[in-house]
Amino acid sequence: TKGHDILFGTMEKIVQTMASAEQSYYKCDNCEFVTALGSIRSLSNRVGFLKQAGVAADAQLVLEYEDRIALSAIVLRLFRVGDQSLQAIWEIDFYQR
Repeated sequence: TKGHDILFGTMEKIVQTMASAEQSYYKCDNCEFVTALGSIRSLSNRVGFLKQAGVAADAQLVLEYEDRIALSAIVLRLFRVGDQSLQAIWEIDFYQR
């Protein structure tokens, strides 16, 4: 269905953006990282991943304060929440088929 295609297309973009965010974080490329976080927020809100969008917003805020220790904890949470959110959707889709 069209809704299914839109949902999974957006989820694919989230996965790609999360990978980009991870790369830019580990390269300390703050400009790219902020861009990726903004995309994660937007895409996550679009599919109802409100927790993931909130954690991305937290990461953006902490990045502004240049607190690398807090940022590292939030980034790990972002990836964990992102993984959990995506896994939940895959499981729902699997069981509905």
